[in-house]
Amino acid sequence: MTIHDLTRRASHVLKLGDIGSLVLALAVAFLYVDPARPDDVWQFLTMRLELVTGLFLVAFVVCWHLIFRAHGLYRLRTLERGAAWWEVTRAVLLGNGLLWVTLPFAEPGGTTPGFLVVLFLCSFAGAQLLHGGTRVLVTQSEQQRGGLKKVAIVGCGPRGAKLGKSIWEHPSLGYLLVGYVDDMSTPQSPLHGGPEKLLGSLDQLAAVLTKEAIDEVFIALPVKSHYDKIATVMALCEESGVVVRMPADVFEVRIAKTRIDYLDDATLLTFETPRPASMARVWKRALDVAASLAVLVMLAPVFAVIALAIKIWSPGPVFFFQQRVGLGGKNFRIIKFRTMMHEAEARQAELEGRNEVRGPAFKIAEDPPVTSLGQVLRKFSIDELPQFLNVLIGHMSLVGPRPLPARDVQRFNANWLNRRFSVKPGLTCLWQANGRHELSFRHWMELDLQYIDHWSLRLDWEIIAKTIPAVLRGGGAS
Repeated sequence: MTIHDLTRRASHVLKLGDIGSLVLALAVAFLYVDPARPDDVWQFLTMRLELVTGLFLVAFVVCWHLIFRAHGLYRLRTLERGAAWWEVTRAVLLGNGLLWVTLPFAEPGGTTPGFLVVLFLCSFAGAQLLHGGTRVLVTQSEQQRGGLKKVAIVGCGPRGAKLGKSIWEHPSLGYLLVGYVDDMSTPQSPLHGGPEKLLGSLDQLAAVLTKEAIDEVFIALPVKSHYDKIATVMALCEESGVVVRMPADVFEVRIAKTRIDYLDDATLLTFETPRPASMARVWKRALDVAASLAVLVMLAPVFAVIALAIKIWSPGPVFFFQQRVGLGGKNFRIIKFRTMMHEAEARQAELEGRNEVRGPAFKIAEDPPVTSLGQVLRKFSIDELPQFLNVLIGHMSLVGPRPLPARDVQRFNANWLNRRFSVKPGLTCLWQANGRHELSFRHWMELDLQYIDHWSLRLDWEIIAKTIPAVLRGGGAS
């Protein structure tokens, strides 16, 4: 059993341990602090819970597990290197905070502050002991199984040097780098700066495995130019009973991250562009719902006044609906206050020659079908306010690439543009916060991809903060 197999089992045990520790913390807090506590342990064990309370406790335990999982505390890499105490603390704080916010809804009478304090202290102590103890046990078990495993790296290029550096810098992984096997000179050691030991050429690998008693071989040769040699190395190690490992990043991708998945008995390499952590997505969605609901309620009287003005100014409906492309390239109906004459969209083909955007998008500063009231609504982006309903429904987010009409997307002439559909579209984005229609189409798209690649909740707040003054000035709008 390798250290990875050991930590994989430890991960499963740790998940059960965290759930058990939480249940025990709840029991201790209830038994010794709650004013309605039973007289003895037997009465506590035989008491009946109300259905609502029971369902709430089950949901809380599930959320607790999801919070710990979202913080990466069960990943093999985390267990092998040891989870930082702060990561565990942050997960415990978030879990307890969730309970403090939701408990009044499950228990209208609430509980004593002492209950919450004891629960936090017990859950904190239990989580720290479990995660710290698991790391110690993994390390000790690996040492008792025979000490460090002797490793040889086949390949002295940049990939081999990177592997060697990782082994040297993380002795807790349980590996001892004996040297390299290749037809070229070896890289320098990250510890002493001198050249690493060259065990032999590729043709001498069989002798090296026997002479050095190698336990595992790491292959770091370029796949494209050394496919036959890699196959020979793997066959030789298979015959000798030596474990072979190979980096999963066999292709030099610029953005996508690599992970290993399983489909029945098949092992798959998955290449996926980075996505925000699950808990970050939860917080982003919670912010979308809370903000959009608040805006729709507070601005309801304003919406009524705008709707009345639109009806008085020009005949036709109050709202304008259009097919836009959203997450995953799927269409949805966007809602806006109508700013054009009724059925003016049908005239767009006549105005194509006046398009001021270099690219698939369509924008002109002085659009003839736009009403005089519509010009004011557009200048200050008031026509976009009904899109908070799209945010509440889930078609859009507060911040994200602006959703393009299906007509514009159909005219995309480069595949890289489609990556903007890997996230939900938004009410505002870097493009709107940095000049809006004053920027070129390509610059607009590049800003969208920059947002996707560097997304964070902090970036969302910064964009919102920059958008508000830009909208109030009416700068760059059309």
